[in-house]
Amino acid sequence: GMYYLIRKDKPVEKSIAILPFDDLSSDRNSQYLADGIVEDLLNRITQINGLKVISRTSSEMFRDKGNKSVPDIAEILGVRYVLEGTVQREGNNIRINIQLIDAKKDDHILSKKYDRKLDEVFKIQSEISNQIASELSLVLTDRQKYALEQNKTKNLKALEYYQMGRFQSNKRWIEGYNKSIEYYEKAIAEDPEYGLAYAGLTDTYHLMALQGWMGKKEGKDKAVELALKALELDPD
Repeated sequence: GMYYLIRKDKPVEKSIAILPFDDLSSDRNSQYLADGIVEDLLNRITQINGLKVISRTSSEMFRDKGNKSVPDIAEILGVRYVLEGTVQREGNNIRINIQLIDAKKDDHILSKKYDRKLDEVFKIQSEISNQIASELSLVLTDRQKYALEQNKTKNLKALEYYQMGRFQSNKRWIEGYNKSIEYYEKAIAEDPEYGLAYAGLTDTYHLMALQGWMGKKEGKDKAVELALKALELDPD
């Protein structure tokens, strides 16, 4: 007979998944903002040494969690901590609620509400990532602190366009790709030094070529050219 040994891997002590934030705005039109904030947090906390961060793609499976509890999700993803949040934008105000949960104990170790003006969204993002880091009692080196506080653009409009671009390209379909190109180009028009927006374009053209929405060579050449431009503007 054959014997199977099923071994559940123990979650890494310092590991976290950020679940997609819910958009609670009355017009339900700010999901791109909620997704953008999550992406920014992921980019920031990935820089923390000794912290295992679950990729966006894996967390994305739990956008509609159904009746799965946080400990269930944490077990599936193999993480100790889960961050969830909501974003509510009304006019020029934004409210962000976050909860950091220790899935092992099913315990909220941090629950915070940020009520701010929309143009403070950058500050909130670096605050939240620093807060998570210190909650997980991770010692940040100066270099990492600097990385967490780095904003890729100072232009709020450019950031919004970038986030909308990401939101559209994540639909992984031609309409979304075309819209994402439009948004990334608007972001670049707002801030010509915004390397991330060029990286976004790179990504879109690469995916379009890969999925046959444009010529393979044409797409690849375009992507490479844009990637080089992105790196020139922002070596990170």
